[in-house]
Amino acid sequence: MSPLVPPRRLDAATVAAIVEGRHGEPFAVLGPHPVAEGVVVRAFAPGAERLEVLALDGALLGELAPLHPAGLFEGLFDRRSFPRAYRLRAHRGAWSWELEDAYRFAPVFDEAELARLWEENGRPWLRLGAHLRVHEGASGVVFALWAPRAARVAVVGDFNGWDPRTHAMRRRAHGVWELFVPGATRGGRYRFAIRDERGRALPLRPDPFATLCDASGAAVVRAPAPPGGDDAPRLGPHAFECASERPLAFLELGFETWLDRRAGGPRARALPALARELGFTHLALRAPRRAAAPAAAGFPAGPFAPLAAEEALEGLRRLVDAAHDASLGVVLDWPLLKTNPAELGLALFDGAPLFETEAGGGWDVARAEVESFLLASACFWLEAFRLDGLRSAVPLPPRCTGPAEGACEALSAFPRRLAERLAQRFPGVVTIAEETDLPSGLTRPSWQGGHGFALAENGAFARALFAFFASDFALRSREGCALAFARAHAFAERFLLPLRLEDAAFGASSIERLPGEPVRRWAALRALLGYAWGHPGKKLVACDDLLAPELDTAASTEPGPAAPDASQRRGILRLLAALNRLYREFPALHRLDADPAGLAWIDLEERPLVEAWLRLGRPGDAPVLVIVNAGPEPRARFPIGVPHPGIWRLLLSTEAEEFGGSGTPAEPEPRAEPEPRHGRAFSLRLDLPPLATLFFAWNGEG
Repeated sequence: MSPLVPPRRLDAATVAAIVEGRHGEPFAVLGPHPVAEGVVVRAFAPGAERLEVLALDGALLGELAPLHPAGLFEGLFDRRSFPRAYRLRAHRGAWSWELEDAYRFAPVFDEAELARLWEENGRPWLRLGAHLRVHEGASGVVFALWAPRAARVAVVGDFNGWDPRTHAMRRRAHGVWELFVPGATRGGRYRFAIRDERGRALPLRPDPFATLCDASGAAVVRAPAPPGGDDAPRLGPHAFECASERPLAFLELGFETWLDRRAGGPRARALPALARELGFTHLALRAPRRAAAPAAAGFPAGPFAPLAAEEALEGLRRLVDAAHDASLGVVLDWPLLKTNPAELGLALFDGAPLFETEAGGGWDVARAEVESFLLASACFWLEAFRLDGLRSAVPLPPRCTGPAEGACEALSAFPRRLAERLAQRFPGVVTIAEETDLPSGLTRPSWQGGHGFALAENGAFARALFAFFASDFALRSREGCALAFARAHAFAERFLLPLRLEDAAFGASSIERLPGEPVRRWAALRALLGYAWGHPGKKLVACDDLLAPELDTAASTEPGPAAPDASQRRGILRLLAALNRLYREFPALHRLDADPAGLAWIDLEERPLVEAWLRLGRPGDAPVLVIVNAGPEPRARFPIGVPHPGIWRLLLSTEAEEFGGSGTPAEPEPRAEPEPRHGRAFSLRLDLPPLATLFFAWNGEG
C-alpha cells in the first residue's frame, strides 16, 4: 500500500532545524500525526536514500517521500488502515536496515510522577537517568534529564553513532526532557547533547543520574540494582540514642584494599572474617585520596555512581553482604560535599549555573532541586548497597554578602538536612562527619541547634597523640601540652578517634615516625593504641599495611614470603583484637564516652610521661583504671590514687609477649591500700613497664 500525497509540506526553516539538529520540539514534527486527510508520518534517518514503513509482521505499508537529502522523509496514510505500531526500513544503495521510530511512542512518565520528582521521600533516580524498559510492547531504554533552561536536548550514544540529530528528546514539565529509545540495550554508552536557551551547542554532558560510567566519563546503561528499600536491614538501633552507649570500633580500609573488582573475589570473602576476628563492629571504606588516586580509579564516578566499573560495583555489593553475614556494619565515604559540580562535568550544565552557585564552585543547595538531588544521592548509596552508614565532609560555609548570602546560608544548613533526612529514612544509620574546623554542634541533635550527625572525627586529638609519641623523650612535656589541650575538648562532640597507622597526613607510616630503635618504636605504637582505646570516644583504625599479609594469606592457598617485622605486625593485630574485646566486655570503656561523668583524670606528678585516668561508666559498671607510661624507663612501685579499696585486676598490658612486647611482668592483682593519694582515699603501687599502657578493673573489696 502506497501512501497518499501529503496535503502540505514542512516549511524550509523547520526542515533545516530538524536535519541540523536545532529543533527543540521534535515530537511536533516527527512521528505520526493525525490530520484531516489521514495520518502524516515523518521520520529522520541520516544516511538513508529511501525509507519504507512496515507493519510489525513485516508487511510493507508504503514508502515515504524524501523531504531532504540528509534523510528526512514524509508520507500520508489512510487513518482507517494505518496501525498504531510500525517499524521503518531504510535503504542506501544495496544496503538496508530496519529501525524503530522513537517518535511513535507516547510519553513514559505522567505529569503526576514528574511533579513528585523532588519530593522529600522521592527517588528521582528511578525516573531520571537511563532505565531498561518495555514500553508499548517494545524493549529499549528510557532516558530522562533535568535541564530546565535548555532549548534542545538529544541523547547520543553507541545506539545512534553519537549523532546529536537523531534522538532529540521530548520537553516535559518541571524542566525534564524524556525519550524512549527502542532497541537500545544494556551496556550502551551515552551522553547528552544540549543547546542552551540561545540555541548554542554545548559540549556533550554526562548523565547526572548515571549509575555506571566508563573511564572517559560516558554513562553506561546498566540493569537496575537489586532493590534495597527503606526497610533494608540495618545492624544497630537508632544512632542518636545509642552512639554514646555502644562499643563502636571501625576498621578503615583504603580504596585499593577494599575494592575487589571480581564479584565475590577473595578480598570480599577475607575482609569481613578478618575484621570480625579482630573484634571490629564496622568496616569503614575510605575513598582514594585525590593526590594519590588517578582519575581511572573511578571514585566517585558520579553522584549516583560510587564506582566506574560494573564488576567493582558488584564486588562492593558482595563485600557488604559478606560483612552483614559476619554481623559487621559497613560505612562508605560519600565525598560529594568536598567535590564541586565542575569536577563531575556538571558546571554550566544547561548553559548557565544549574548545580553550582552563580559565583561558581560549590553546590547551589539554595535551589530546592539541587538540595533534593544531593539528598537523593546519599539515600541512593545507602539503599542500593544496603550500607549501614555514610561518612561525609562538612564544608565550612564561605563568608558571603549580597546576592550570594542566601546560597552561603543554605550551604551551612545543608549538612543538618542531610543528617536529618538519613536518620528519618534509615533508622539506625551511622552518619559520620569528617574532621572539620566547624564549631561544636556536629553531633548535637538538630532540634538543639546542632547538625545531627551520629559521630564526628576528632582528628585534632589523633594528631596530638601521634605528635606526642613521635616526639623526642626530652621534649614530650611540650607535646604533652598540645595533647592535654586536645583532651580538654574530648566531650565537645560524640567523637570518633581516627588512628591511621599508614597515613600520608602524618608524613609516613606511624612506626617510622616514632623515636628510638625498632623495639622501642613497636612498644610506643602499642602504648599509643592502648592510650586511644582507654580514652573516651569511639574507635577507628586504618592499618592496611598490617592487614595486607593476613589478607594475602587468607585469599591465597600459597603463603607468600614473610614481611619484615612480621611477628611485630601480627602482635599489633593481636593487640587490636584484645583491646576490642576489653572495649566490648567492660561497659565503662564505651558508655558515657561523650559525657564528662564517665571519666575521672588522676592528676599525677609525673605528667605527661605518666598519665592515668578512670573510666566510670554508669552506676553498677566496674570502673577501669588506665595507666600510660610514655617514658623510656620502667617505674617501680609507682603510686596511683584510686577511689576503692581491694583488688584491681590487670586486664591488659601492651607489653605482654603475645603482642610482641618484652613481657615485663606486672602484678596481676594489686591491692589498693588506705593510703590517700591524688585526692582519693586509696592508692595502688604498681610496677610500670616502659612505653606501655595498662588496664585494671576493680574487682570489689576483698
